[in-house]
Amino acid sequence: MKIESGNSTFFCVTTRGTGRKLSPVPERMKTGSSVYLLTPLIVASFAFVGCSVPKEGPATITKVNPEHFYPGKVVRSTDRMVEFEHSRRFRGVLISEDYANTYGHYYSIFWVSEDKRPVTVRLEYRLGKTASQVHSKEVQVDAPKSKNVTKFQVTGDEYKTQGPVTQWKATVLDNGSVIAEYASFLWK
Repeated sequence: MKIESGNSTFFCVTTRGTGRKLSPVPERMKTGSSVYLLTPLIVASFAFVGCSVPKEGPATITKVNPEHFYPGKVVRSTDRMVEFEHSRRFRGVLISEDYANTYGHYYSIFWVSEDKRPVTVRLEYRLGKTASQVHSKEVQVDAPKSKNVTKFQVTGDEYKTQGPVTQWKATVLDNGSVIAEYASFLWK
């Protein structure tokens, strides 16, 4: 259907029934910009502001991907990437002792750096059987790029004897001072 208003013609496509039909555009839409479009734009702008990562120092931790591989649990998923990650961890494992040493927690820390100074990436964590005792692992990064990934794992005897990781915190240190931090929900 065609609507003529002055020197403008308006069409609206709807999909009622089995086919497409042209239906008239409501009168409020003929003016160009609509008040009804303004509200979603305002909501979307606030949503994007909430998703931004704060820049506080020369480095920022953008994301931490924790993965936990339980003994005796086989991952089944409709997402092939999830299944591939599980099978990749166990590639080349031949005997049951190697399987037992592969189970545990794996952490991938994604962080960005503004300068190329050497930094230390630290993972602090608490284990189930040691309760409040804080364990830590560090990796020295001598030449960081603008986007970096540092990986840690808590596996083997540490995982078998002291239990699973209950809390964790990732930090980036420059000469002993904290320049970026990202913690799990339970970290105190």
